[in-house]
Amino acid sequence: MQQPWVNFLVRQSWSPGVLESWTEDRERCRAAKIPDERDFRAKNDLAKDMVRRALTSPLPIAWVTADAAYGQEGRFRRLLEQSGLGNVLAVPKSHYPAVHPGTYCIQPGRRQW
Repeated sequence: MQQPWVNFLVRQSWSPGVLESWTEDRERCRAAKIPDERDFRAKNDLAKDMVRRALTSPLPIAWVTADAAYGQEGRFRRLLEQSGLGNVLAVPKSHYPAVHPGTYCIQPGRRQW
């Protein structure tokens, strides 16, 4: 039997938004069984909604991990910080996030201790 958190994550990850190029072709959306009220949503917006839903669910949530597509987005990082969630987010090597007291930024190739 699957644990409830696994079901939550699978269901969330397979509830995609509509491709932006499809949003104006409602017949195509209907043929793909995409409801009329579903419109284009950027992946970062979907991720923020997923975190908010997890926080309001009865499931225990303490950490979030994400790849650089999400880690480079300041609003996503702020949501996690303001929620008090621990997080490990990748960022592109060209990105230098602000480091606040109590947080760590590890630079590749440099010893941190």
